[in-house]
Amino acid sequence: MQADIEGSMRITYLTTLCLYLLASTGFAQPDLKYAPIVYDSRYPGILALWGDIDERTTLNFERAMEEFGTPSLVMLNSDGGLVTSALLMARRVRSIGADTFIPKDAGCYSACAFVFFAGVVRDAQGELGVHQISSDSGDLESGQVSVSDIIDTLSDFDVPNDLLVAMFRTPKDEMYILSRDEKVEYSMVAGAVATPEAKPSPEALAFHFVDNFFRAWSKPNATALPETLRMYNESVSFYGQTYTLGQVAEDKAEFAARWPKRRYRLIGDTVAVSCNLTYCFVRGNYDYTSSSGIVGDASAGTAFIEVTLLRRGDSFLIVREHGRVVTRR
Repeated sequence: MQADIEGSMRITYLTTLCLYLLASTGFAQPDLKYAPIVYDSRYPGILALWGDIDERTTLNFERAMEEFGTPSLVMLNSDGGLVTSALLMARRVRSIGADTFIPKDAGCYSACAFVFFAGVVRDAQGELGVHQISSDSGDLESGQVSVSDIIDTLSDFDVPNDLLVAMFRTPKDEMYILSRDEKVEYSMVAGAVATPEAKPSPEALAFHFVDNFFRAWSKPNATALPETLRMYNESVSFYGQTYTLGQVAEDKAEFAARWPKRRYRLIGDTVAVSCNLTYCFVRGNYDYTSSSGIVGDASAGTAFIEVTLLRRGDSFLIVREHGRVVTRR
């Protein structure tokens, strides 16, 4: 109850601040020394990103926090800007545990969306727009940031795969504006509850099963091994050989000992899924990074995987796994 009250108070503060910044006159001016980061002394605990994200935005956000304190809320009204700065600011917002808010009649588009997604509680009363990232600033072409960096960051924020697909399918000269229903479905409106929908399809369940498999395998060994092994059948066609579950366990334990630090992420828009009454078949690409923990001893790239899943109600067991490396980095 206390958390609900505090959440309501936060939203009230943000709405008031939004109206003030947008329209009110006769009040003291907000502090703009760290623009586009804005602070109003009447609303402690709130910082606003009000304008384009440039190379100084993340630094100015840090300076504003040093002077005004760590915010519990970050309000957003921005057309986007520099991808690198947006990702860095997004990770900082998440690290301090702040909520994010897009006021009514405001908008957060393109790279600004990364910052919005970082909020612990996210509330998009205004417009939220995503698309393929353009690179007028050259940070993508220069290699300072890559698509995999974006996917990794947004995966850390639990951005739904369907939303990622919509983002990467929308040309950079267009904008995908989320509808109210989509924002509710993706938990982008604080306090809203999605209307109950029909039971997910077997294909959707199979996709999420494989996605969860990779997330489990990316955890520390003590957690990763038991979680992933529970997802296999007692007998598995494992990269061209018939393995018992015990043999799969030995193979994965050996790999985990060699590469104890792992990060695997399914690339949603590459995945194809089909199902019949007994099996589901999933194939697609994933990005991976594996490290021994020793500097320079690492493996990274993109790989292809295809798995056959034995249907067990709304869950599955892996009965076949095969794949290959596509590219190494």
